[in-house]
Amino acid sequence: MSKACRCSSRGSWCIPCLQSCCRAHEDNKSPPDSRPTPLCEQLSAATTGSTGLDVSTADTVTIVTKDIVKVPLDARGPIGQGLSVLLLGRSSSTLNGLIVHVGVIDADFTGQICTLVSTPYPPVTIPKGTRIAQLILFPSCVSKAEQRLRCDGGFGSTGLPQPCKNWWQNS
Repeated sequence: MSKACRCSSRGSWCIPCLQSCCRAHEDNKSPPDSRPTPLCEQLSAATTGSTGLDVSTADTVTIVTKDIVKVPLDARGPIGQGLSVLLLGRSSSTLNGLIVHVGVIDADFTGQICTLVSTPYPPVTIPKGTRIAQLILFPSCVSKAEQRLRCDGGFGSTGLPQPCKNWWQNS
């Protein structure tokens, strides 16, 4: 079900694509201009054995407190039909005192991908173009869902988290 595809526009291999993510490559045709470019065409893996796609910061960001900060990355949704993404920090980010918090990006997200970061050693400046995170694509399987579009909403766009107290009482 998964296979690597050669991105003609970038001239490099992208991470193995699932289902219809890269159908345009199979026919050597570009997707219509009206459709957003799937994520696998925007980014490429660092090596042929890489599991994740490295993503860079879209802007220079300075973190001046120990608080969690939202940082825009150089990638946009959509991910691709039937796919989701696990966003993880690169090991080099952690070694440099930057904590990249884990995130999930759904298939129907169409906006700029952002990550949440913090540092125990402020201030830290992250220059534009720094590869701080990686995206791991995986097939998403949801049995039932509301028929509504997410578009570019994120970080709580599908509702606020339930307090832990309610979760413990209902289990």
